[in-house]
Amino acid sequence: EKGRYYGVAFSATGADGKTKGYYGTGMDKSAELFKDFYEFDPEGTTTEPGSTKELIGKWTITDSLPGEPIYGMVGFSIKGVGYVGAGQTKNQGYANTYYSYNPDKPAGEKWQKVEHINPAKRCFGSVFVIDDRAYIVGGLTNGKEAHAFERFDPSVDNGDYRWFYITQDFADDYRNSDYTKVYRQQAAAFSINGRGYLCCGLYGGAKSDVWEYIPYTGRDNMGVWTEVCSFEGSPRFACQGFATSYGVGYVGTGMIGTGKDQQYDDLW
Repeated sequence: EKGRYYGVAFSATGADGKTKGYYGTGMDKSAELFKDFYEFDPEGTTTEPGSTKELIGKWTITDSLPGEPIYGMVGFSIKGVGYVGAGQTKNQGYANTYYSYNPDKPAGEKWQKVEHINPAKRCFGSVFVIDDRAYIVGGLTNGKEAHAFERFDPSVDNGDYRWFYITQDFADDYRNSDYTKVYRQQAAAFSINGRGYLCCGLYGGAKSDVWEYIPYTGRDNMGVWTEVCSFEGSPRFACQGFATSYGVGYVGTGMIGTGKDQQYDDLW
């Protein structure tokens, strides 16, 4: 299928206990947007085109995302369920709809709209998960930096604490004036040992600072952001972040510009 960028990825676990990866949406170089999705099975194999060599892993097309083609979404997993949301479309513009993905549902029924939430609209946001709650931060809305910092708890059926605004505007947050430094889009994010991390990104140029978020601390019990270090690689945005079960976080790829010599393939 067509190559793409600004897509979204997550993992989901079926009733058989197998966890698979999912990737979809995004745009290509001609600015065509997509809504298709693909499933990656790490236990499968694929025959390399034009040879008999077997490659580890197998990609299979799955249900397309409902709604318009879209790019710049956030994706995450909680208790084996995959979620995607936000982003931008050609007709709707900045979006705030979220969907969950159930691999055990039959074809055509795997996506379900997440109800009883009222998220901020944003594109190019970042997300990390702590204690089965997703924290969404950063990105763009209406062409400007998205200031809302939100928490999603799928264990709550409805009400204010299912989708909770930790702060609607960092600039107006009276608890810490330095929170304005958290503003950014296309940043890498991950969590380790109950703490979230936001790394690099784009705001007035490519960034290399790293911020740590500790939930349920500080004034109002809303959590505290602290700048902890600088990323030791080159400043960058559109990078990817993840953490392993061993408590180690990784950040890699990304770019500092659109030229071929301004894109990175390293991993830290």
